[in-house]
Amino acid sequence: MNLFVLTLLSFLCGGSGNDLLDYVPTDVYWKAKHMAVSVDAMALELKPVTDAAVAGWIADLDSADPLTRDAAYRELLHAGPAVLPKLKAVADSPQPETSRRASILIERINAAPRRHAVRRLMALRTLGELKKPEALPVLRGFVDSREMFVADYARASIAQVEGKPVERSRAAGTSNDVWLLPAECRAVAHVELRSGRPIDYAEAFKQMPLPAGQDKDVTIDFIANQALTTAEAIGNVRLDALTVGASGDAPEKSGFVVVVASGAYDAAALGALAKKLKIVFKTVDGKDVFQPDTDTAAFLPSDDRLVLVAGGGEQDAPLAQMFAAMKSGKGKLATTPEMVKLIATVDTSQPVWAAMQVTDAYRKAGVPEAFEEATLVGERQGAGMRFSLRGKGTDAAKVKAAVDQMSAAVAQSAKEIRRVMNVVPALRVIADLPDQVKITTDGVSAKLTAELRESPVDSFLLPLMMTYGTPQKNNGALPQE
Repeated sequence: MNLFVLTLLSFLCGGSGNDLLDYVPTDVYWKAKHMAVSVDAMALELKPVTDAAVAGWIADLDSADPLTRDAAYRELLHAGPAVLPKLKAVADSPQPETSRRASILIERINAAPRRHAVRRLMALRTLGELKKPEALPVLRGFVDSREMFVADYARASIAQVEGKPVERSRAAGTSNDVWLLPAECRAVAHVELRSGRPIDYAEAFKQMPLPAGQDKDVTIDFIANQALTTAEAIGNVRLDALTVGASGDAPEKSGFVVVVASGAYDAAALGALAKKLKIVFKTVDGKDVFQPDTDTAAFLPSDDRLVLVAGGGEQDAPLAQMFAAMKSGKGKLATTPEMVKLIATVDTSQPVWAAMQVTDAYRKAGVPEAFEEATLVGERQGAGMRFSLRGKGTDAAKVKAAVDQMSAAVAQSAKEIRRVMNVVPALRVIADLPDQVKITTDGVSAKLTAELRESPVDSFLLPLMMTYGTPQKNNGALPQE
């Protein structure tokens, strides 16, 4: 147990910030855009392009008049991602010129910045925050939108105006992502984030005061700018869950780690940005595989999954398995009996869980040699979470010695946290966590339980930015128009 792990546990118990735009306050955003906020102003921002207009422009793509074709092309390009579903239907048209022009438009829209899409989402969110009933007719006009995030933001804002609980949609079936992993994995973990909401910076600053000399408004601008710069390039991003698998071999040999991120994002836009940034890529089975360095490869199979493979330059075998798994919906981990048996002992319905068959490589990396297998389950309890870590070995004496070592490590962690928490404000909210840890042993088995009784902070990124960002005056200003 160390400071990084404890801070990560703090994040897992947090209640918000799983959308990229959650880090951008609406008042800061509209101030940067020189916009006065009102229901009428937001409604004007959201004035929709009608189906009739889109249909007319698409029909004009096949016009004999080049000026009419060019005008339709410009209108569709300006309308942005909202017209992509209709353009994709036309791209399969038997009329070759219409199909070609629609395909070009799809490519151009996917490659274009997402400032317009972000602006619409911020307008929808602002209407909810205003909590004025006259906004409801505007918001209800978007609840059936097929544009990414739009219907979800509209429904959330309607609930906010009506004083009802706000629930976001989530990627489906994330608990089953473990079965997409390669056969060689001997350690797997799954983490589901809570359904998010925009960051309450005022509350966060109450919980964690800024370091001396750091300006609150400059810090908010700095954090918001980091999020908005990315969002305006590729659109909003939502992270619902992470599933991780590690092979049993040492990384310097044939070892690898696979990460499946689940949520929602614009895969085409991210791919286009990666190419624009000249990230090395190759095409495998019709999909682009990006290689930011020799040890890492990533591909974007869909708008709700992203796959990352890392490991000493030897990614071809696990990559091939992951390509096949994403295509069929089944990986090869299910062909590994010992992992299937171990995972069956874990409550995989919980938001945090992990299972490990301890290999020699894991022992060399620090896993106590007393254990042959280990499991972890994290169960949410109100605003907090209760963790249960179990280890099983074959030698009771070795297990008892390992438990004594863990107890000593927990005591040392408590001292370390209290020593540095005045320097690292994020640690104040978990200062008493080591006191909640209980470790017991029963022959060849050991159990560690720990409780985080309250949601300590809105996010993990926020305390990191506050502690290490140290933005300078005016250096973090949001993009203006």
